[in-house]
Amino acid sequence: MRIDPQLDKMGKGEALPMIGGEGQYSYYNNSTYQKNRFLGVKDMVHQAILDKLDVPVRASTIRIADLGCSVGPNTFYIMQTIAGVVSLKSRELLPSSEEDELEIQIFFNDQVGNDFNMLFSSMPSGRSYWVAAVPGSFYSRLFPRASIHCFNCSLSLHWLSKAPDGVANKGRVHCNGGGPDVLNAYIARFKSDATSFLSARAEELGKVKEEELDSFQVPIFAPSIEEFKEVVEKNGCFTIHVAEHVNQGWGLKGGGDEGTEVDLKQLAQSVGVASRAVYGEIVSDHFGRDILEELFQRFPGKESRILTAKDMVNQVIHDKLDIPIHMGTIRMADLGCSVGPNTFYSIQAVIDAVLMKLNRLPGDHGETPEFQVFFNDQIGNDFNLLFSSIPSDPRYLVAGVPGSFYSRLFPRASIHYLNSSLSLQWLSKAPDGVANKGRVHIYGGGQDVLNAYSSQFRRDMEQFLGARAQELVPGGLMALQFLCRPQWVAPDAARHDLWFAFLEPLLQEFVCEGKVKEEELDSFQVPIYAPTLAEFKEAVELNGCFTIHVVQLVNKGWGLKGGGDEGSDIDLQLLASGMGEAARAVFEIMVKNHFGEQIVEELFQRLPSKIYHHFTSLPHMPSPPPTAFFVLQRKPHSG
Repeated sequence: MRIDPQLDKMGKGEALPMIGGEGQYSYYNNSTYQKNRFLGVKDMVHQAILDKLDVPVRASTIRIADLGCSVGPNTFYIMQTIAGVVSLKSRELLPSSEEDELEIQIFFNDQVGNDFNMLFSSMPSGRSYWVAAVPGSFYSRLFPRASIHCFNCSLSLHWLSKAPDGVANKGRVHCNGGGPDVLNAYIARFKSDATSFLSARAEELGKVKEEELDSFQVPIFAPSIEEFKEVVEKNGCFTIHVAEHVNQGWGLKGGGDEGTEVDLKQLAQSVGVASRAVYGEIVSDHFGRDILEELFQRFPGKESRILTAKDMVNQVIHDKLDIPIHMGTIRMADLGCSVGPNTFYSIQAVIDAVLMKLNRLPGDHGETPEFQVFFNDQIGNDFNLLFSSIPSDPRYLVAGVPGSFYSRLFPRASIHYLNSSLSLQWLSKAPDGVANKGRVHIYGGGQDVLNAYSSQFRRDMEQFLGARAQELVPGGLMALQFLCRPQWVAPDAARHDLWFAFLEPLLQEFVCEGKVKEEELDSFQVPIYAPTLAEFKEAVELNGCFTIHVVQLVNKGWGLKGGGDEGSDIDLQLLASGMGEAARAVFEIMVKNHFGEQIVEELFQRLPSKIYHHFTSLPHMPSPPPTAFFVLQRKPHSG
């Protein structure tokens, strides 16, 4: 699917969002007029839903969208009202045994510049529906084909996509009183916008074919043995004596093809060199030589971990993901997405793999399905920034879902593929009642602290896997990558490879210097737990709803400048600086909320020096932190 660039520009460049926040002039505190307008039509909306809404008898989820939602509180009142009527209607149509099975998912839409952070923070706690936010102009497509059952658009459609072009309306700010030429320009703009709006909604409520054309295509096709045999037999001139699959391994340095272990760094470099040899000219001819050097210089360092993780995901998608031939929409979710850009890169790689699988299916499988991707993180995540950094030409429809992934986030059996990258090491909270004097984490804390952290991890995994088991369709896949520790490393052993490990000695110095109270340090715990592969496997097996297809320990390098990940020597000063910056990006808000803003600047300014001097005092550099990579598949008919 391709988003019209002009409409995309309209949605971003011409956006006119309401004032966010909850200040004196915010929309949140100045929208009683809008609520009163809805109250005037509320009964008509009720009757229309009861009389006309066709709730599919077999539907497990009813999807509703509010277009032009702004930041509330009206949108929640309106949507709860509509959801209540839809539930009433469904009870009339569904057998009593299926009433409790029906779930409602509501999408809140507004321009990319809307204050979605404020919207999420003001969600009512007792709502009876699942929430997602969709950024973009409602004059363009926002949802997959035939995926929405009911739309609401309250006091928004009078906003045109933009003011008419080339209007000569001297001294006036609107068409009122502007004369026939101005009036006609406004009318023409309205007709064009209304046509775009209704066409988009017709696709989202109905079914319309859409084609995609990309200007850059690599002319490579890898046929199956059966496809090639078909061509030979059709020719009729040859007898086939041998037709075999041959797996020769990577055939590159670092690929472990001679009984050695895979060396990811060397393999990534080899793949980069081989790719340039093959694709250098086609890239140069299409894009010009200006980008050639930088493109292939950066290629080997594009996260060697993604090389293995991506290849394993591709293989499992090819072998295991069950995609119905006439699937209209494939839904994916990235849990713990933060603000990008990594989340967009990893999701696009998965979509490419699914499309490759679909293209290889035999026979006519109809229209290419559309992809809807849900980006999830905690309510406090900066969704405004996430939405503003969406790639300009995504091949999927976007929604944001706020909330903890240790609870339910989506309707039952609604997601086909789930991804979580470097998030599951975060516990839902620090363990309660931990006496860990002078320390900020499990490392070096003793047996009681270890037991508290490991117990919290087991409880969290029970919640996480239980929620995902309900949300994934049978046969759906889940790819998980998270910080772990080797089996031989004790859970409470000192770790010099983790960025936050150096916060502890600095905070201890701040206590000695009188900048932090001792009791403040004693009550500060970082809620991170790095399990072994065996610990996570045990949690999966205890849940019982998933089959494990991939288990891999990935040593990905430092992933920071100066870390020697691209074949260069380690630069300790540069690496320490990068670790300090990364630690600040992750932990600044946590530190500020607990200790106050007054120590933040000095703490993170001193952190790189602390890291550097610690590394230079060691007899050898510690290994970078390893990550675990799992691919799970939802079992059918279980749980």
